Amino acid sequence: MLTPSVAVLAAVLAAAGCRDHGEPDAGGSRPVIAVTIFPIADLTRELSGPAAEIVTVLPPGASPHTFEPSPALARQLARARLIIAVGAGLDDWAGDLARGAQVHRVTVTDGIALVDGNPHVWLDPILIRDQLVPRVVDALIAIAPASADGIRTRGADYQGELTALDAELRAQLAHLTSRAFLASHPAWTYFAARYDLDEVGVVYKAEGREPSPRELADLVVRARRAGVRAVFTEPQLGDLGVRTLADELDATVRTLDPLGGAGVPERGSYLELLRYDARIFVDALGGGDD
Repeated sequence: MLTPSVAVLAAVLAAAGCRDHGEPDAGGSRPVIAVTIFPIADLTRELSGPAAEIVTVLPPGASPHTFEPSPALARQLARARLIIAVGAGLDDWAGDLARGAQVHRVTVTDGIALVDGNPHVWLDPILIRDQLVPRVVDALIAIAPASADGIRTRGADYQGELTALDAELRAQLAHLTSRAFLASHPAWTYFAARYDLDEVGVVYKAEGREPSPRELADLVVRARRAGVRAVFTEPQLGDLGVRTLADELDATVRTLDPLGGAGVPERGSYLELLRYDARIFVDALGGGDD
């Protein structure tokens, strides 16, 4: 069942979705694309250039797991012709919107082999380069065919930037003193796999689910055995449980950010966000490529 605020947004988008998507918007304005989270919105903006207007649904600091779109946002998105969502349970409210509005939808996790259903694939730049960028390029061309050449060129350029970013991060993370860590929740599984880090465990395996005393005890045992020296929290989550666990392990607590946001220092683009998080890993785990 839709929450009232989501129902409002679905109804407004439905009105927009009833028009012929082959026709330009009134006044010749650019098509609007609604993207649920900032990292994907930023790369969509890079690929689109002037061809479309990109709106980020989730505000900085909010969690996609608990977010509810407001009526004001519904009005802002009244002209949306495409929704790009992560899927896999991260932003199910976007699926409700897309079905209600009958607009086009791209789901980031479609076609990607997920680890235990984990949706945080955008934190692996190679997955994004190879899986998502081509699909977003195709979706953009479908709604802005007159800009197809520019979109394709920007797509190829951005894939090159992601290739260079991967090499940069790989060099930066190649010589860490320690590779083992704990996280507040499983946002870093794909990043860790890409850069040979050891995610020993997570405190909160699912949104709103507190770990049992037995689970915490097992986590402490595994963390000690692995020599964990850092526990990571996130700006979108509380850190009380994380700090208690870190005290038990005599480990440092640092803040990683899976989402960033426009205007957030050092995290104001997708590329900046991954560079920022790599620096946090290096600072917390020691070593790195100077």
